[in-house]
Parts: sequence; C-alpha cells; structure tokens
Amino acid sequence: TVTEDNLLAEKSNNFLVSLCESRDIWGVALADLSTGAFAVTEFDSLKAREELFSEISRLQPSEILIPEALKDRIRTLVEVPAQVMITPLPDKSYDEGEGRRRLLDQLEVQTLNGFGAEGMTAAISAAGAMVLYLHDTQKSALKHINRLHVYSTSDFMILDYTTQRSLELVQSLHGGREGTLLSVIDHTITPMGGRLLRSCIVQPLKDRRVIEERIEAVKRIHDDLGLRERLDRHLRGVYDLERIIARVNCGSANAKDLLALRLSLERMPGLRDTLLSSSCPLLQKTAGEINPLGDLCAELTSAIVDNPPFSLREGGIFRDGYNSDLDDLRAITRDTKGWL
Repeated sequence: TVTEDNLLAEKSNNFLVSLCESRDIWGVALADLSTGAFAVTEFDSLKAREELFSEISRLQPSEILIPEALKDRIRTLVEVPAQVMITPLPDKSYDEGEGRRRLLDQLEVQTLNGFGAEGMTAAISAAGAMVLYLHDTQKSALKHINRLHVYSTSDFMILDYTTQRSLELVQSLHGGREGTLLSVIDHTITPMGGRLLRSCIVQPLKDRRVIEERIEAVKRIHDDLGLRERLDRHLRGVYDLERIIARVNCGSANAKDLLALRLSLERMPGLRDTLLSSSCPLLQKTAGEINPLGDLCAELTSAIVDNPPFSLREGGIFRDGYNSDLDDLRAITRDTKGWL
C-alpha cells in the first residue's frame, strides 16, 4: 500500500493481490495503489493452481490477502514465493454480497455488467475484500481507483514461472535486471511507459490484429526521425502522472507533485498534436484519448510557485495574488509592527 516514489521501483508495478477460493474456482483481484490499476480474473480449469502460480509469478506482488480460513494451508494449495507477505483477513471480509456492494460504491455504478464481471462470484469476493482492506489502511476515498479491468489469461500467451526465469525476460537468474530482455529493449522515457513495456513482455498478446496495429505504429515512429524526435522532446517533460494522481487522491501529495502535474499537463497539447500529425491509425487513436485538462493546468499555473518547498509546513507554496486573504496574512508577517 506504499505510494511514495522513494520507496517504489520507478518502472515496476507494486501489486497487492487478493485471493478467494469458491467451489474449486480461484478468484483473483489485483491493485496497484500507486497507479490506480485495478483488475480481476478467475481460474477454474483442471490446472487452476498451476495457472494461479504462473499469474502470481508474473505479477510479483508485494502482498497477498487471503481469508483467515486459508491461513494454515495457503502455501500448500498455491506456490507463493517466500518473500511475498501474506495477510489473512477475517472470513466475513470475503462475503460476496458485501463485496459486490463495496465494489459498486467504489466504482460509483449500479451494476458490474459494464465491466463484464457479473457472475464472477469468486473474483468479486476477492475484490470486495481488497477494497475494504485499502479503505482500512488508507483512510481515504481512493477516487483514482474508479475502473475495473476484467481479463482472462487465455487472451495472452501463458509464460509460467520457469519459462520467465529461464528466458531472463525481466529478471536475470541472479535476481537483477541487468542482462535481461527488458534491459536490452527498454528505451522508454517515462516511468509509465516502462511499466507498460514490462507488462507487455511478461504477458504477450495473442490477438493478431492488435499485434499488427502495434507493429505498424512502431514502424511509423522508427521510420520518421522528425516524429520520433518530437515525441521524445514532449515525453521528456512528462512526470509519473499515474503515481502523482494516486498521491493526490490518497491525500499525501505535496507542492512538488502539483508542480510536476502542471509541467506534465503543459506537454499534453504538443504531444497530442504530434501524434495527430501521423497518418498511423493507432497513433491517431492514442491522440484522441489525450485530454490536456487546460483549466486544471491554468489553475495550477496561477496558484503554485515555480519552485515550491518539499514540505507543506514550510509555506511559500502559493503565488502572491492568488488569494487575497493569504496575501493579507503574508503582509502582516512581513510588517507586524506596521499592522499593529
């Protein structure tokens, strides 16, 4: 449940996983509080336990939530790496009805049909327990967790733990990143891009249409030096928006975060126009999904000084002229004698 940058790997997700077993079906919910990622899936095949272990190996969670009833036998039911923290929760936390209600409240919807989660009782129970745990630990509304992604591992090539380790995709046999496939091809500029690339490597797509769309986009960027340089220039000014927004929603953001948010938003119009200048359908589609949030950017520009202090206690965060009451109080501190 950590959100501070100095405690997190920049280009890796920090997953919390919740498990629930119901009638030989394993429900899995995963969340990254630092980015707002939230997803569920289920395993109900004859190889459910093996598939679950492969998925846990892919996610490399920091913590796994389980019902109290599974506490004494979880490691015999599912292989869980020894370094992963296991947190038992009261069995009632996994009540499917209560879990559904919590999910509906969290996502602010009337039904889970729009997410494709109806009927996934084990996954809903796991997700409901996770939402309860996050609210208990964070004491905040967690507004950035507002979308639920339902996925099936059958949509991707299954790379079990042994395969991932033997091929040294994202982690070498010695445990580091050096010499892995990821270290060779990762030239991403933003932390968000680095996390996405890592996810694509350990969970390769099987949909030929989407694969060919990506290949076409990569080819356009590779062949057009001007386009590549413009994208590079705009992206170098973008900070880790996912984690900044998460800290804002968890109430732990500071003025430096708000400045980084403003600087990142200032890059969005140029980034969008650059993508639109390409005739590649996928790049144009991506451009259409970019909202520069001009009003928010303007508000941050008028409010926050260009070099705010790190700590909120130091003051000096807001510009003179932004708030008349604040200006009056500052005037008093500068000339107390004259005010008296």
